[in-house]
This record gives sequence, C-alpha cells and structure tokens, in this order.
Amino acid sequence: ADGNAKLSLSNSLLAGVPLAATLQLHSVGAGAEIDGQIDLAGNRASLKGQRAVQPDADHWQLQVQAPLLAALAPLGRLAAELAPESAAYWPTTGKLDGQMQASGRWPSLRAQGDLRAQNLSTAAGAVQTADLGWQTGENADAPLALKLQAKGLVSGDKRLDAVEATVSGSLRNHQLHLRIDSPAKPPVWTENLLGPAGTGTRLQADGRGSWTVVGGGASLDPASTPRSLPAPVSGVPTDAPPGVPGGSSPAGSQQGLWRLQDLQLQGSARDAQGGSRAWLAAKSLAAELRLAPGLQPLALTLAPGRVQLLGTAINWREARWLAASPTAAANPVGTAGTPGQPRISGRGQLSVQGELESFDVAAMLARTQPAMGWGGQLTVGGHFDIRSNDRVDAEVVLERLSGDLSLTDELGSTQSLGMTDLRLALTVHDGLWQFAQGVAGRNIGEMAGAQVLRTTADRHFPPDNTPLQGVLESNVANLGIWGIWVPPGWRLIGKLRTSASFGGTLGAPEVRGEMLGSGLGARNLLQGVNLTDGELALTLAGDTARIDKFVFKGGDGQLRLTGNAVLGAKPSASVNLTAERFRVLGRIDRRLVASGSAEMRLDSQRLQLDGSFNVDEGLIDLSRGDAPGLDTDVQVRRASAGASAPTSPPSAATVERPVVAPMPLPLRQAQVALQVTLGQKLRLKGHGLDTGLRGELAVTSPQGKLALRGQVRTEGGTVAAYGQKLDIERGVVTFVGPLDNPQLDVLALRPNLDLRVGVLVAGPAQNPRIRLYSEPDLSDYDKLSWLVLGRGPDGLGRSDAALLQGAALALLSGEGQSPTGALLAGIGLTDFSVRQSDGDTRETIVSLGKQLSRNWYVGYERSVNATTGTWQLIYRIAQRFTLRAQSGSENALDMIWSWRW
Repeated sequence: ADGNAKLSLSNSLLAGVPLAATLQLHSVGAGAEIDGQIDLAGNRASLKGQRAVQPDADHWQLQVQAPLLAALAPLGRLAAELAPESAAYWPTTGKLDGQMQASGRWPSLRAQGDLRAQNLSTAAGAVQTADLGWQTGENADAPLALKLQAKGLVSGDKRLDAVEATVSGSLRNHQLHLRIDSPAKPPVWTENLLGPAGTGTRLQADGRGSWTVVGGGASLDPASTPRSLPAPVSGVPTDAPPGVPGGSSPAGSQQGLWRLQDLQLQGSARDAQGGSRAWLAAKSLAAELRLAPGLQPLALTLAPGRVQLLGTAINWREARWLAASPTAAANPVGTAGTPGQPRISGRGQLSVQGELESFDVAAMLARTQPAMGWGGQLTVGGHFDIRSNDRVDAEVVLERLSGDLSLTDELGSTQSLGMTDLRLALTVHDGLWQFAQGVAGRNIGEMAGAQVLRTTADRHFPPDNTPLQGVLESNVANLGIWGIWVPPGWRLIGKLRTSASFGGTLGAPEVRGEMLGSGLGARNLLQGVNLTDGELALTLAGDTARIDKFVFKGGDGQLRLTGNAVLGAKPSASVNLTAERFRVLGRIDRRLVASGSAEMRLDSQRLQLDGSFNVDEGLIDLSRGDAPGLDTDVQVRRASAGASAPTSPPSAATVERPVVAPMPLPLRQAQVALQVTLGQKLRLKGHGLDTGLRGELAVTSPQGKLALRGQVRTEGGTVAAYGQKLDIERGVVTFVGPLDNPQLDVLALRPNLDLRVGVLVAGPAQNPRIRLYSEPDLSDYDKLSWLVLGRGPDGLGRSDAALLQGAALALLSGEGQSPTGALLAGIGLTDFSVRQSDGDTRETIVSLGKQLSRNWYVGYERSVNATTGTWQLIYRIAQRFTLRAQSGSENALDMIWSWRW
C-alpha cells in the first residue's frame, strides 16, 4: 500500500514537562520511510529510517541530545508508576549525547554508534564522565569493536575512579582489555608487604575470547566437559553463527559457548606518585562459560592454572561450576524463566581442587614486622579439595613443611622457636564439620585443639543453632615469642597454660576451663614500664569468667587484680584493683610509685569507677622530653637479620605503623569518682622549673566528660625567668572542672636581695596574666633593674644597655637556658659581670662568683689594671643584715645593714 502521514504536536505538556513532536510516514509498496523528532524540555531525539524490500537494505539512524536531564524528573515519577523496576535507573541530573546507525534486519543487523554522558545521576548510581563507542556486524565473523571509558562511578557506598574496557576483532575471535581503578585499598595487614596503600587499587585483565553456538543436546555432565579448553567440545558444531541452528537441535535449545584464553591478570596498589606495587598476578589462564539462550549461565570451567597472591601462589587442578540440570518440561507462560525455555532448578555443582604453594614465613614476617627481628627458614603450604552438590564435602589443610623461626630482640640476642609442628585443618562430610589445630615448638610450647559441628548433610553451612563440641589445650613455655601480638616496644615473659572445652551452639558457644600463668612479665624500656613475677589464675565457666588471682610486681610494690565477668547476651564485668607501693613508671626522668585501690563495674550501658590512690614517690622531668624518632622514610636493618632478609630490594620504604587500639564500647553513662593524693615526695622539673608538688584531686565525669577538682601546691623549689633563678614562694594550681584550664596563682622572688622582687602569674592557664612584682611597690623600670641586675637603677648610666641586653637574652632564650646562663653553668659559676668603678678615674672591674647555698656566696673581683684582686665571702644573716669577709688587695670584715626609703 502507498500513502503518507504526518503528525505534529506542539505547546503540550506530559506530566508537567513541555512536549513538542513531529512524525512523518511515507509508504511505497513493501517499503516505508519514517522521520520523527521529539523535544522534551530542551532534550531532543530524532529517528530516521527506511524499511526496504530486501532486509539487508534497511537503514536506521537515531540521534539524542539531552543537555537538561534534570527537567525530565516528573517523567521519572510517571515511569515508576508504569514500570516500578525502572525507577532506580531514571536520570535525575546530567547530560547525554549520542548517535547510532543500524543497517540490515534482526538477527543479521549491523550497528555502530557512540554515547557520551556527563555528571549523570540516577537513584541506582552516578557517573562523572562516560564515553561508549561500538560497532557490530551481521554474523560472527563481522568486525566487532567496543570501547568504554568512564570516570567517577558511584553506586551506594561503592566507588570506582576509572573504568576502561575494549573489545576488538569479531564475535567469533576477539581481544579483551579491562582496567579498573578503585579507591578501595588492600587489607591493612598487607601494607607492610606492599608498602602504604596510597591512593587505591588497580585491577587489569587482558586476554582473547571466542564465541560459538552449540546444540542444546550436549551433556552437562562433568565427565563430558573437556579438561583442555582450547579444543572444541566433542560432537558439538562450533561454526554456526549466532541465531542459526546447529546440527539437528532446534533453535530454541541452542546454547552459547564463550571461551577465554591467554588471560593475564594483575592487581596492584597505586601510590600518590603514580607508581604501583603488584599483589596479584596470573598468566595464561583459560576458562569456558556456557550460556542458555536467555544468557543464563549454565556452566563455568577453569583450566588448571596458577595465581600469585602476595608472597605465595595458589594453583588449581580442577575448578568447575555447573548449574542444576534443566527440567524436561518447558516453562509455561507466566512462570519464572523465559516462556518455552528449560527451567533451572536445584543447587548446582561446585568442584575446586588445588594447592597453596609453599612460602617463606620468615621473609613475610620480616616485611610485615621489621621491628620484631624475625629470621629463620620456616616454609608453610597447604591443599584444598571442595565439592558441593546436594551436600558439601571439603578438606582444607595448612601445615608446616620445613624449617623454623627465630627472633632477635633489641639487645641483639637471637632465640629460635624450635617449631616441630604447625597444622590447621577443616574437613566436612555428611554434615559433620571438623576443625583441628596444632602448634608445637621447644620454646613456644604446645597448642592442640579440635571442634566439631553436626548438622544435616543438605546444609551448605552450619546454622547458628548447630551444636558445638570441642577442646583446646595449650602450654606456652615462653610468652616472649608471642610478642607479635603486642604493640612495638613491648616485650612479654612468662609461662601460660590453658585448658578449655566448648559446648552450646555455634551462635552461642559456651567455654569451660582455666588459664594459669607463672613468671609473667611485661616491659617497655622507652616508657619505663617493667612488670615482673606475675601470676594468673582465670576460671571460665559457661558464660562467666572469674579472675581468682592476677598479681604483678613493680619495683618494691605489688599490683593485685580480682573480679568476674559475664560473657552472654548481656555482658558485664566487675574488677577490683589494689596497688601497694607499685612502681607505675620507672624511667630516669619519669618515676611514679603509687598505692591505693579502685573498683570498676562495666555493662553494656554503664561504666562506674570508684577508687582512691596516693602517690608515694614520683618525679616528672619535662626537660628531657621524649626520645627522638626517625623520619618515616628511614628503614632500619638489623645486621643479624641479613640472612633472612628478602633478596630482592624492597618496593617501598618500610614504615613502622602504630597499632591502632580497638574503639571502646560506647557507653551512655560513665560515673567516675577517683581521689588522688599527691603525697610528700612528688617532684616536677623541666622548662626552668624545679619544685615539689602537694595536694589532693578528685576525678569525676559529669555528663560523660572527665573533670578535675582540687588544688595542687608547690613545695619550695625554683623557676628560671629573665635569666635568673627565682625562688617559688607561692604556687597554687586550682582545678575547677576542665583538665586543660586550671587557675594559676604563682609568686616567684629573686633571692638574696634587700627587696622582695619577682614575677607574679595569675589567671586561667590558657590565658594567664604575668607581671613584675615588688614589695614595696616600685615602677616597672625599677622592678626590672632589681630583678635582672640585683640593684636599683640609680647611677646606671651606660649600664642601661646591659639591663636591656639581659632582659632581651632572657626573652630570646624562651623556655630554655640563655647562652650566657649555659656558659656559666658549664664552668660552675652563677654570676659574671663587667663594670666601671665610680670616681674621676674609672677602672674596668671584672666580677665572678658562685652562690654556694641560699645564704652563702663566694666571689672574686679584679681591676684589669691591678696586679691583684679581692676575694669575698658573704653570709646573709637576715633580709637586711649581711656579714662580708674580704681578702686580697683589701682585707676587711664588714657587718652591713641596709635600709631603703
């Protein structure tokens, strides 16, 4: 039939979106032409096509320009009502631009086109930029090309930085390339093997594939699956193009067979400089995937292969998955599956068999924990055999093959573990799951255990209510070997024996047994912690644990801990701690000995801590500071560990990373009531301060925040200020809540003066007020003169410059000692000055001296023009009375009384 038709739509609305469209049809005989355009709120699409008499002469062209996808949001709500499953993929923002050209008629269709997206967002995800180009042919041998480049892909909490995929060749034989950049980083435990994870992970795959259509009559039995994948399946035609029946099988029962060969895999950790460090690698892998007509997977088989993972490799002799056999009857319309196609039911089959190749445990530990001093030649390997159909049968074993491990401590002493056995095993058969563990060594002791779960054979994994039975016995002869589980710098000693039995269920296990320890100890030389002669007796009874004895010695004192805990669905604990002259810290610059007791009660909702402690003795020397540390790009190698170090150079600098403690249990309420008495032997030094501390403090937790109340008073002592060492006459630090902002009231005076002159500090610690002080009150100029020079400003003359110089040196020295002060201290003096005498003839006089004690002073004066000098011995009887004895150029004994007005 011949005819023409034209449809025009303008100034219209569709679900509130402006709509305009035109459509033209032209029909001549068996052929037809179509030309249509549509405009939705500025987003345009056009379709031009021709249906010819001959199918291969058909031609179609589609163009899309959508710069305002956000304006189509109302149509998304309409689409959700008509097809709810499409709502998640309706665009909410972004731009879309593309075109497609197609020739021929399905299934012999040739097509090519490209599509570009920018800032495209949907409810299911978003992409920053994406470019897709493709070219397909009418048969399996026609040219095939696919290229995808995308950046900033997001779906929920998952993100990909970039994706690049290309397919070239033909459908029958093609080349594949895939690269994915992800911000996801390798597991934390791999960082010391690979170096810092940097900016994320890169996965890359390259290979070649082939596609054929096979008849549906081919058997899916494993015995008929070829073990050499490149060869075609016996008896199945491989040259039939897609959509063309092969052999005598009907078109509806044909299956697709996709073979992948020469597959190269690489996974690497990216760094900020653009480099990478490989942690996954595989070469020459091959696979075969069989698909149903609706592209439903029916079988997947991997040829024997090998994958390198971190410091070891996994190889498999068999790896095969088969879907459940399709039912004989076709699916009726309205049931699951494609109408008229076989229905897949059942669990399918899985068969995996292979080995974990031997790897050097010592080299791996040396990289992951360089500070521990690992050495030795211990090698570990394993094997696995997993088969799953209607039931699961499995055997997984990891065991020692040969060699031993050793540890070298910070003093250079090396000790071997003496390992004779290491085995971890899992076996599953007829619903019986058995776990076994065994470790033995001359120095580390022995550990052996076995646990059993019994469930029905049709369970692929035991449910939570599966009954649990088992035992665990361990006897650790030297806890120091197990120091890998404690933070760097800590060392453990002692023996520990554990005996436990397991019951209950997998979801709620019950443990009964005991743990006994003797000769226990822990030390950290840098922190000054040294616990010795420890003893432990812990009893486990179902969901309860009881500490019968837990004692440590520290210095000449002892720390004792007792308590119990409930480990069930509502965990709780109650612990009592008692200290008797226990040395908490024993560093040369930080010593603390304390006595007292505390009780802690803890449950899922509340923490309550009550106690009282007294500081028996202590020293806090802030002038020494913490020990200096190396930069993170410095790698330390032990000479004794050279034999066990890896032969290949490290891929990145080894960085010792601090161990992150687990987050504490979140508590809605915290009630803390601790009384701390500073005692009579606590001293504080550093930054020019040297004084004793006395007082009582109360630690509380109002509204879940720690607070401190009480006063800390100084007991004697001195403080350095303005280049002088001042006596602390009054020092009071008052805490009224926050720990970091107490109230200060400090008065420090220069000794051995006729006046009371010094420095007064008052106000909050975060914003203190510091001013000069004198009694009687003087001007600031006079106060500074007496404070710095020890005399009034009268007659100073040119000595005013010395006054300014001394004050400036004191300010420049900051918290440390001034250069002149450091020099005088180095030669054992406290005073040095150069002055001119009074009178018509001025002479230059050099004076030096030393303050022997608070009241005694010895000095020496000499004119640069004189042949002899004068020695002075001064004894300060009271504030205004001084006795002075002179010998040398002048011999005298003077009693001096001073009075100022």
